[in-house]
Amino acid sequence: MDTHNQRKKFLIGYFFLLLICISSCNSCQNSIYLPESDNTPPTYKWEVQVLNNNGDKYEFSTSGQSLQLGKDYQFRVYFTAYDYDGGLKKVNMNGKGLTACPLSMIMDIDSEVCHNNHSLSPDMNGKVQTKVVSLCLFDMKCRKIGGDLYPQALQGPGGTIIIKGFAENYYGGKVFSDLIIHNDVAN
Repeated sequence: MDTHNQRKKFLIGYFFLLLICISSCNSCQNSIYLPESDNTPPTYKWEVQVLNNNGDKYEFSTSGQSLQLGKDYQFRVYFTAYDYDGGLKKVNMNGKGLTACPLSMIMDIDSEVCHNNHSLSPDMNGKVQTKVVSLCLFDMKCRKIGGDLYPQALQGPGGTIIIKGFAENYYGGKVFSDLIIHNDVAN
C-alpha cells in the first residue's frame, strides 16, 4: 500500500472522528433532560457585529435598546436565548426596516427583512436545547435597480431596523425583547 493512500485513509478517519467528537460535545453542553417544571422564563442576549475594518461589536441584555451605527452599512445581529433549567421550546427573531439613499442620483428606498424562527421539541432521548442562536444579516447599501451598487454620493444611506426577539420554554415562561438600529447619514 503506498503512502498516499495511507495518508488519505488516515485523514478521512481523522475527519470523521473529529466530527463525532464535536457533535457529541455540542449536544452535551447545549441540552438537558426535559425537567418536571420550570418557574423562570428564558434569558437572552443581543449581539451586533459591524462588518467594518474596526470589527466593532455591541452587546445588550435588556429590552428596548437603541444603537446608532453612523455610516456602517453591513452588520450581523445575533439573538441568543438561554434556558438552562427548563429548555427552549420556541425562539423567534424578526427584523424589518427601511433604508434610504437621499444623496444618490435617484432616491432609493429599500426594505430590509429577516425572519429566523425555531420551533424545538425533545430529541429521542428526552433532551431539550438550552441555548439557541439566531442570526440576521442586514445590508443598508444604496443599490440601483438590478442589484448594482450606487456610487456613494457625499453621504451614505440612512435608515432604521427594528428587531424583535422572543423565547419560550416548555412551561410557559416567555421573554420578549426589542432592539432598534439606526444608520444615520448625519454621523
